[in-house]
Amino acid sequence: MNLDEWGFTHWLDRVPSKERAHLPTDLNSFGRITGVHRKRIDVQTAAGFETVDFQVANKALQIAVGDWVELDTQPDKNLTITSVCFRTSLLSRIASGPRKTLQPLASNVDHVFILAAMDRTFNVARMERFLAAAWASGIEPVLVLTRADLVDTAEPYENAIRAVALDTPILTINAHDASAIELLRPFLAPNYTNTMIGLSGAGKSTLTNTLAGDNVMTTQPVRSFDDKGRHTTTRRQMIKLTEDRGLLIDSPGVREMQIYYDAETISRVFNRIEEASMHCKYSNCRHDSEGDCAVKLRAGDDAEFRLKFEKYRTVKRMAVSPIPDY
Repeated sequence: MNLDEWGFTHWLDRVPSKERAHLPTDLNSFGRITGVHRKRIDVQTAAGFETVDFQVANKALQIAVGDWVELDTQPDKNLTITSVCFRTSLLSRIASGPRKTLQPLASNVDHVFILAAMDRTFNVARMERFLAAAWASGIEPVLVLTRADLVDTAEPYENAIRAVALDTPILTINAHDASAIELLRPFLAPNYTNTMIGLSGAGKSTLTNTLAGDNVMTTQPVRSFDDKGRHTTTRRQMIKLTEDRGLLIDSPGVREMQIYYDAETISRVFNRIEEASMHCKYSNCRHDSEGDCAVKLRAGDDAEFRLKFEKYRTVKRMAVSPIPDY
């Protein structure tokens, strides 16, 4: 089994050198998580497909689909996951409920396709939260408006989302139609890993089938009286797409998106903002109405920096802090 087919070299090239020094040198010690189920975890290794008992593997580790992990492959023992390797990105949320635990959604991904159906479920505020979650993780989002075959024009929906999209690409597709492949082609590449997020019924499983060229995921129609989808996908799963389209992580629908604030990741993703803020007059500058704000001054002169600053402000406004225990 060639691990490059599962994105190994693409991931390794993006691991910082100081982190790479801690990785095992034996390729057989690596595996990639391709599925998380209630009782097992699916792992692709150099030897092929393996499974690990979920309860054993998840006692001390929080596993996400897309993770590269270190494995104990001793022949006289069951395969076990010993550690999670450096994540170049992690899409996560704070799970709903009283415990407020961190819920990883997908790791080591290049793009997140944010799907929204052009129907009564269309909600700009929800999509802005999805965008902020992607920006906070250092993942490039792509807004994908679905059910184009059921509307006369997509223009009202595109105009509604454009105000919060900033420089995010906005695509309008019919998830059932092969033309969706060509529209998404710029974001599909060998060894790249993409994922999707959106409500149930937005068309994630349908689009997965279209991109995979096969009915790999079961789909169900939305309810006609309120346009809400049924929970077709019940687990997170990585799929190898055909024709050099890379890898895709399909996942259940997500309605709530409380954004996890990871100070280390935010500092890395928005390092230019953090560096500029060191020159503000006030140490607790909010980069809002304060005078002598180095960040606002830089944003006024640099269009690219200004765009990054707008994303930073969106993340800061929506992210939950302090970091919850998990």
